[in-house]
Amino acid sequence: MPPGCGRPAVLVTRLAFLQTGGFAGLRLVADLDTSDLPGAEAKALEATIDAALAERPTTVGRDDRMRDDQQYQVTVARGDDTTVLRAADPDVPPALAALVSVLQARAEPTRDPAR
Repeated sequence: MPPGCGRPAVLVTRLAFLQTGGFAGLRLVADLDTSDLPGAEAKALEATIDAALAERPTTVGRDDRMRDDQQYQVTVARGDDTTVLRAADPDVPPALAALVSVLQARAEPTRDPAR
């Protein structure tokens, strides 16, 4: 079927995940491309991404009560559009928390270069 004839285009999303903070100063990083995933897994991840993008953004600020808080940054790139989602414990919106959980499972630890 030719493009534009009723079938939706395949959505490809690239994600870059960064988790910082915490007691040990360990950073978690992940880069993920939904086109590298099996169809059902990619579709489920796209739905999780859509939910996180639809959530109302939070303001990320340093909370002195949370000295060892985790901070999360997810860069979502779809075509020419790029959106950066940021949040920190304990104020991570539910849909973003679900996306962070998926990305944490795929993330690799690295040391913070500032330490």
